[in-house]
Amino acid sequence: MYLRRLLAGTAFLACAAAAFSFAPAAYADTTSTTATLTVVKNVVNDNGGTATPGDFSLTVTDIGTSPMIVTGSSSGVPVTVIPGTYNVTESTASGYTASYSTDCTGTIAAGESKTCTVTNDDDAPIYTATTGTLIVIKKVINDDNNGDWQPGDFTMNVNYQNGNGTSTNSFAGDSNGTPVELTAGRFYDVTEGGNSYTATFSGDCSGKLEVGQTKACTITNDDPIPEDRGKLIVIKHVVNRFGGNKVASNFTLHLEYTTVSDPDKLYPAFVSSPTTAVSFPGNENGTIYYIGLNNYRVTEDVLEGYTVSYSEGCSGVMSSAAKVTCTVTNTENEPIVHGGPGWSPGILEPYFPFGNPNNGGQAGGGSSLGSSTSTGSVASAIPTSTVPVLSDLSLSCRITDPEALLIKPDLTAILGNLGIARNESLESRLNSILVPRIASNETPADVLASIRNFVDYGTQSTLRLGAGERAGSVASFKAAYGYLPVDACDWQNVIRLADTKMPKRRVARDLAAYEKFKSAYKRAPRIGTLADTIAQSLSGYGIRPQTRDMDAERWAVGAFSGLFGHRPSSTDDWDLNRALAYSGVTTRWLPAYLAMSSSRVISIDGLDTGLAFLVK
Repeated sequence: MYLRRLLAGTAFLACAAAAFSFAPAAYADTTSTTATLTVVKNVVNDNGGTATPGDFSLTVTDIGTSPMIVTGSSSGVPVTVIPGTYNVTESTASGYTASYSTDCTGTIAAGESKTCTVTNDDDAPIYTATTGTLIVIKKVINDDNNGDWQPGDFTMNVNYQNGNGTSTNSFAGDSNGTPVELTAGRFYDVTEGGNSYTATFSGDCSGKLEVGQTKACTITNDDPIPEDRGKLIVIKHVVNRFGGNKVASNFTLHLEYTTVSDPDKLYPAFVSSPTTAVSFPGNENGTIYYIGLNNYRVTEDVLEGYTVSYSEGCSGVMSSAAKVTCTVTNTENEPIVHGGPGWSPGILEPYFPFGNPNNGGQAGGGSSLGSSTSTGSVASAIPTSTVPVLSDLSLSCRITDPEALLIKPDLTAILGNLGIARNESLESRLNSILVPRIASNETPADVLASIRNFVDYGTQSTLRLGAGERAGSVASFKAAYGYLPVDACDWQNVIRLADTKMPKRRVARDLAAYEKFKSAYKRAPRIGTLADTIAQSLSGYGIRPQTRDMDAERWAVGAFSGLFGHRPSSTDDWDLNRALAYSGVTTRWLPAYLAMSSSRVISIDGLDTGLAFLVK
């Protein structure tokens, strides 16, 4: 009995000991030589991806010599690793971005278990633009022939390259614009279906688009002017410079034109084209007339204190279905202060070199024009019976040189036309040294700014001269006209002098030129002699030659000194010096190669009008 109890107790203790050694399962086995890493693969397909966990291969690296490769599984793959450092990686999968949990790298103890989760998320698609957008806008103007078409009545065609051929996208016009997506880098052009309207296309109605670029093509259709007439737009512009208060409607304009033929009326055989004359107040926005296909002209009643100028289009012959604009500009004259010692009438006063019909035939008005001889003595020195009177002694002009419109106080227009950047260092130098020789700081700000811009930068046709000669052209204008250039008509004449052209606006300077010629060559200019006429043009108006010859001008300085006992110093002197150098007219003071039978100046544009005073 005792023995059975002893054996039973021993068995109990043995069982209890065994049970105690395996009970705490959460504790690491300190006697183990390995560890366990469970690798879990998660895949997120939220941007259209289709991969599964099994499509990914993962590599487990421990302190052993050979990496272990496992196939991804969302439930996890247990991997036995050697205790120590370890790392989990995977091959790069196109279109997916991988992220690793904390336990995908680090250290692990013997008998320890860890879990590494590698998650792959499909990438959002990358959109690469290959097109641009063209917006096609349709505008319609119904003002000339009672047209009634609207934008939707026009068919727009966008023609574009498509592979080796072309395709066309057609649609109805829309004033708000129709967007058309086109392949970038391929040529396109926009046309429209046939109609009787006149069409104009903006710059972007043909070309190519860059990727993502947007352009607008605007097609404007204007109802056509009937073929038996033309459209004349008369614009009245008023420039008040000295406190004047006149506006466009204060001026009365007159239009004489050929009447539009009326097929229902019979005209006498001797009346080939009846004419009409109308009067109307000026309008800054323009007054429209439809006139017949023949001669027409626009005039106005002169208002005291203003000088009138007419643009091209204010007279001529109207052509079929043409659209012509006439701009009549009135510029306020500078007030003339009379009296005081040495007073000389201003050039803006009426000038009657051969007798004022309103003053008993007595000559008067005008100015000395920079000459040492007064106007009165010049007029009296020439027999009036031998001097022709030209009708162009008026102070009006018509703008024919577009460059004149660019000379503005605002420098942007000039720089844009020349395509150059501003040079403030150049401006500082020329405006402090050169410009003060022709204009003082008391000159009106806008006039001074225009002079500075012209001298500093010039225009396309006057770049060849350089700043000094451009300043000289302004000085020659001032000597001829008695004042600095103030408007587009004045600048037209400055540029013409610089470009070897006769001025459009002629004044009594021709008288001074006549006297200057006699003082230099000791005789009167001969009628019809080109060299004599050129000499008068160069000395009277300061016209610049096409090509400058500095040696010739230096020789001429010597001749000038011999003739007058001093070197040239004033604008008048230098203009006469230019005549000595380039005209070819003979004087004993000139070297043989300058005293030629023909002028060294190739031609002077406008010389066919002749000088006002060419006498024997």
